[in-house]
Amino acid sequence: MKDLYVKDLEDLIEKPIESVFVVAKAEARHRKTGERYLVVVLSDRTGKIEGTVFDNVEVLEPILTRGQVVRIRGQVGLYQNAPRVRIHAASVVEEYDMTDLIPSSPHDIPSMFYEVQSLLNTLQNPYLRELVAVLFEDTEFVEKLKKAPAAIRYHHNYMGGLLEHTLNLLRLANVVAATYPSVDRDLLLVGALLHDIGKIDEYTLFPVIEQTDEGRLLGHILMGYERVQKAMDRVRERKGDFPEELRLRLLHLILSHHGELAKGSPVEPRTLEAQILHFLDYLDSRVWMFEEAAQHPTEPGARWSEYWKPLSRSVFIGGMEENSPASSPDFHMDLSEPPRPSSSSEEGPTSHPSDKEGLFG
Repeated sequence: MKDLYVKDLEDLIEKPIESVFVVAKAEARHRKTGERYLVVVLSDRTGKIEGTVFDNVEVLEPILTRGQVVRIRGQVGLYQNAPRVRIHAASVVEEYDMTDLIPSSPHDIPSMFYEVQSLLNTLQNPYLRELVAVLFEDTEFVEKLKKAPAAIRYHHNYMGGLLEHTLNLLRLANVVAATYPSVDRDLLLVGALLHDIGKIDEYTLFPVIEQTDEGRLLGHILMGYERVQKAMDRVRERKGDFPEELRLRLLHLILSHHGELAKGSPVEPRTLEAQILHFLDYLDSRVWMFEEAAQHPTEPGARWSEYWKPLSRSVFIGGMEENSPASSPDFHMDLSEPPRPSSSSEEGPTSHPSDKEGLFG
């Protein structure tokens, strides 16, 4: 494990440092005198910091390349009131712990995955249950789902980000379906699971998050559509059928979840579940952006965030009033599901979806 991270460097101004980082960006520039120097961005799981090389440029430039894991020796200084590392030496590192070097979801990945499974275990539709079972039998698929980022920069852009985003949508879909009886709950939940599934192949995770060649050329919507189509074919082989209308409705959820043609969807939402899924996807991404912006005030204690490019605005942070109930450490809102009323039907009590045999054993 590293003993010095990017987050620690602001407390080490004018002090020498040595640690392992990923080179997230590297660029050669020229001084007015014509001399070359390097500007790099160093990253680890806690953040990013700019670094510069003014000496031994010819020696260090081949080492400080984008995506390389390097050991850096240098000194932390201030440039325009921000910490910056002046790099004196660098060497390639062959052995390292990847989890030290890439940001990860603040939530426990195994716990999130368990909750995803628990929600999917409540599915009633036999074809959708079989579809989920087919996908989750693929161990490579499962590992990618657990680790993939949801984006390069705009929301949940870290290891486990896609799983976190997916779980949030599953939770929201569950609540919406309970609120509006006309919603096909199973279809909406499976749509929440699969809407961004193409992202497990669209992005690389390490050493830097970026699009794969396939991701750039095809995009996650088409890639997800194709993966789900293949899984449906396997269900048809096993069960002898996959209802055509169900196939169309589910694929429509994947294709339309961006909501508009101008935002990348080849078709706009044309079913109730598709419209809801688009809104939920938009909601979760925007909540993440607002929360992230609030972590970057214009200065410590400021009531406004910096200008946040993904939102095209600054965000009001303010300060919680001392007498507000939500500001009290004892404040707690009970969001647990209320007791289900017993059935008075002559046919006896209805079964709860979770009474079915589990999809995952």
